[in-house]
Amino acid sequence: MNKSQFLNLTRGKETKDMDRHLSYIKLGVLAEEIDVRSGLRPIRVSKANDPGDKRFWEDLADSSGRVLRLRRVARSKDPATKGIHALLCERFSEDEADTLETIQTDAADPDVAYFVIHEKGGDPGDVLALINVYVLPIGAGKLQLFIGYVVTKETEEGKGLAARLYRAAYLFFMRRAEIKAREAYGIVGEMVETVEEYFLRIGGCRRVYAETPDGAAEIPYIQPPLDFDKATGEPATRPVSEHLMIRLVDYVAELTAADILEIVWSIYESYFFGEEDFESAEAYQRHCAVISEIFEELKRSLPDPSTKVFMMNHAIRTGIAKELKSSGKELIEIET
Repeated sequence: MNKSQFLNLTRGKETKDMDRHLSYIKLGVLAEEIDVRSGLRPIRVSKANDPGDKRFWEDLADSSGRVLRLRRVARSKDPATKGIHALLCERFSEDEADTLETIQTDAADPDVAYFVIHEKGGDPGDVLALINVYVLPIGAGKLQLFIGYVVTKETEEGKGLAARLYRAAYLFFMRRAEIKAREAYGIVGEMVETVEEYFLRIGGCRRVYAETPDGAAEIPYIQPPLDFDKATGEPATRPVSEHLMIRLVDYVAELTAADILEIVWSIYESYFFGEEDFESAEAYQRHCAVISEIFEELKRSLPDPSTKVFMMNHAIRTGIAKELKSSGKELIEIET
């Protein structure tokens, strides 16, 4: 389906059910676009031909003829969980990598997906690439896909593995939205500067900026700590400054500060541990207070909920920065 056909299909359809149906179509079109970019050739797929199914897998041939298996990891005891943890630790700092315990717990959650790629017939724990995503509720009747990680072994970069993993993640999102009878609203992620263009090229996510009296400024997004001391509730890892990147399913590129706060709180809710994970109610409350204060800090930076917020890629930002400079204003960006 091309863009013209898509626009003709969506024109004049305004009911909630139709909006939800169209969100599935848009995600399907996006998945097809990503599929073309990956360069991997599907050669076999499981009977459960649906990335939303825990039994899903597909075999892929790369340009050298090597056969790879892409599959969903949905059991805490799956040997790939240790491979996922090893790859995260290889590519990220301790403060940015999930613990093995978190990975094993999340793998069994129906609204969380780990998709991995390894060589067919090889060690399933030798993970070549992975994507970790969360389907999160946002507002009334909507869901967003939060991208936790997209990681590829250094020796496998540039071979299309991440694009194929993205495709599986989007189809998983579409299926969860269908099951829950909710609208697929958008795709969000926390990114460091070095992977911005990569995420834009693969998934279309862009960095987020708010209007200010002096021009515009990037949203000061903080990733909450990934682990906490179970006895005290104090962070066991540091919060990290990252870029908030968003792509809405309906292609809208302008929101308000209120929209952004709703999106971010949905993300932050996924960082809360359960009270049973701590040794005391006081420790649990301290843990909650740490995450809540990070959110309050963001709210203080966006005091007016009607403030306009824009998603911009590097090329657009460069043009805007020149325009602002010519009028004595500036575009402020966050360093990660």
